Parts: sequence; structure tokens; C-alpha cells
Amino acid sequence: MIVQNISGRKLSISIGSVSADLISNQTTSAGTFPDTEQAAADAEKYRKLGYIKVLSSALEAEGDLDVPAGYLLSATGLPVVLKAATGTLTVTSTGPAADETFAIDGTTFTFKVSAATATQVTISTTPATQAANIVSKVNAQMTTVTAANVLGVVTFTAVTRGTAGNSIALAESAANVAKSANTLTGGTAHGAEPVTINGVVFEACAQVGDVSDSTYVPVLIGTTASSWLTNLKTAVNANTTLQELQVQAQSLITIVAATDARLTIQGNGSTAASVTEGVTNLALAAVTAVNRTAGIPVMAEFAVTDVFALVNTGLRTINRLVVQAKTSANALKPLDGTLTIGDGLFYITGGSAGILANGDTLTYIAEGV
Repeated sequence: MIVQNISGRKLSISIGSVSADLISNQTTSAGTFPDTEQAAADAEKYRKLGYIKVLSSALEAEGDLDVPAGYLLSATGLPVVLKAATGTLTVTSTGPAADETFAIDGTTFTFKVSAATATQVTISTTPATQAANIVSKVNAQMTTVTAANVLGVVTFTAVTRGTAGNSIALAESAANVAKSANTLTGGTAHGAEPVTINGVVFEACAQVGDVSDSTYVPVLIGTTASSWLTNLKTAVNANTTLQELQVQAQSLITIVAATDARLTIQGNGSTAASVTEGVTNLALAAVTAVNRTAGIPVMAEFAVTDVFALVNTGLRTINRLVVQAKTSANALKPLDGTLTIGDGLFYITGGSAGILANGDTLTYIAEGV
């Protein structure tokens, strides 16, 4: 693909032919495309006002500066980090009968009409109340697990996080009480899940204390791909070593919070970003180096499978975006899909008539800072 870049103060535009088979059809409702005729009118207006300047297809312009190659991190889920094993007892209907039992980590608790010992639990015909009674006795008696109740479901969590908790036994012999499994499950070991940026190692973790090596910068993963990359962006931009190198985490876009978030790592001036990663559910792709007019960012395209759906404008924040598509016959084409904007990125998806086709030309103008 040949990309032509048109740049002006706080303004960027890129024109390129599009291959439809590279467009990822993910669902989003974050926004809708503006009218294509209005997009064309806006482009012409900015050109006449002198806000945009046409550069050659070789991306050369008087006084241009190299924009170093950067990287795109794409998260499709969470890293594998140290987690505690868990299991549940679910209380239903009228609950257990007197003298029935359940056991956790070798300690047996007995249901009674009126509990008289540390391992006896008062029965109730209301699931939420019965679950609360279980939680009270388990938390008072056990040191290897904790218990919590939500709407009649008791969740046991191993105190010591890691795979050892997966061996904690869970059993029940009671009516209207169901266990999740014979043991607690889901405990994971803390593996090496690093992202290294220009020599600074960022380590994914569930809790800051999990990263004991002071040479690593801990990054909390949160609960979604989006929260994980949001926290990584904050950590990268707060790092003094990277600040001195002028390497930054620039644009973050969330397409589907749990399973699809993207973050760009880019240098500034003559400093190139260098990124490696060894993280589960994280992919790394290079952003092609381009040129820009001094002090003014230009659009760029990512060399990934959805390169024509995910666009990096070079801006830090998009305040206004207009998009236009033309067919190979130079006729304006309706864009009835949706788009998502995040920092200086935008992502195109959807469209009832097929958003773009081979030979189409996509034009967009992004205003911002």
C-alpha cells in the first residue's frame, strides 16, 4: 500500500488503498461515521485555508524529521500472574438439614438447629442467611482459607496464593448445598510476564508485592485487557529512565474491554523505541517509521492484520475526526459502520453493505493535539 500524508498544524490526513480482507469485523458501538460528503467538504475547506499540506507519496517534506519506528501492543486478555485458588458452596431452596456436613481443607463442619461448638453451623431455610452462617464459622475457625457470601453462594479463597491452593479439598454431604469441585481451583504461579521497553522491565502482577525483584517495575493487571494496558501506559510514562529517553506509551484504544485493547509505544525525535515482551495474551507488532513535518505529527498505518481498520494518527488526542471513502471509480461511498476513538488511534469496523472493498480509497482528517 502507498500512503500519502497531508499534514498541518494540529491536523493530519492520510490516503491509501484498502484491502478488504485485512479488515477485522469486530462489533462496537462507540461512535458512527460522519457524512462522507461533509467529510469531503471539510477536507477542501482545510486545504483552502492552508491548514493542510500535500506531501509526496515518498513521505518527504521540507524540514521534515524522522519519526522513529514504534510498537503496537495488542492485549486479548490478562497475563498469567500469581492468583489464589477458589471454590464455592451454593445454598439453594430450604438449605441443609440438621447433622448434614461440609468440609474444607480437612475440617468438617456440621449443620445444627442451634450451633454449640466452633465447627457447628446453625441451619436456616433462607439460602442467604445459611451462607452467612457458613462464612461466619469458617472465617472464625480456618487459617488456610477465607470465606465470603454473595446471595447464597459461599466463595472460599486460599490464603496463600499460587498453585498450592489447588490441593485444598472441598466436600459436602448436605441437601440443597452444592460444591464447585472436589478441590479449590484456579490458583496460578507467578511466571515471567515481562514487557521490556528500552531496557526497563515492566512485570505484570495481581498485587504489587508479587514482584520482589527491585529491577522490575510492577504493573497491576486489573480485571480486563483494557485495565492492564491502561496501568502499563501509566507505569511507562511515569518511568524517569524512559522520560529521559523520550520514549512514551502514547495512544490507548479499547475496542472490547475484556478482550481487545491496543497501546502504542513510540520514541520522540531521534530516539527509537525498543520493545520486547513475553506476556500471555499480548502480541507485539512494529509500527512503520515515517517522516513528519517539524513539530507536526503525521498519520501512520500499523503493519498488522487489521492494518486498515486500526489507524494511528500521530496525535495524542483526537478532538474531531472526519472520514471519507471512494470507490475505484472515484465515487463517494457511504460509510454506515461504527468507529472507536482512543487517544490518537481510531478503529473502523462494521457496515451493513461491507465497509470497504479492494480498490477503495479511504481519506480521513484528524484534528487534535
